[in-house]
Amino acid sequence: MSDREEFITGLRQLADFLTVNPTVPAPDLTVSIQLSADGRSDGERRAVVDRAALAMGVEPVDPYGLGEHWEAALCFGPVKYYVLAVDQRHMEDFREEQRLGREALAAKKAAARQDEADWEAYADCVDADDGYDADGMPMSVGTALLSVLRSGGAS
Repeated sequence: MSDREEFITGLRQLADFLTVNPTVPAPDLTVSIQLSADGRSDGERRAVVDRAALAMGVEPVDPYGLGEHWEAALCFGPVKYYVLAVDQRHMEDFREEQRLGREALAAKKAAARQDEADWEAYADCVDADDGYDADGMPMSVGTALLSVLRSGGAS
């Protein structure tokens, strides 16, 4: 029996079990069955969702409107079956958030944005040729300073 056949059989067995055992609690809210799209890139994972949407007869959507998720879904009463692609960058942020906590991740991102702004401001105030030797190789700060001192001042 294939994995697919085992899955379908399991769903039928669960439905049959709940039907003949009405005293066993069943969820009274929506139950979701998610299939995560496989692929090496965001585009490949989104293509999996697109193909699933075509087979399911639905339009794929970005459920949160943020460009991070791509989903094809069908609902059978309170049971939602969906195929989902999550962009790699968003997954990396999610994992980092789980590891660090939401506040620590926000602080880390803010610090990274400030570092980037600082470097951009620095780049705007130096000559593009500063920091390179005659062969165009990068110099260390000390070597660059010595070069300026030997030449008799700022270039």
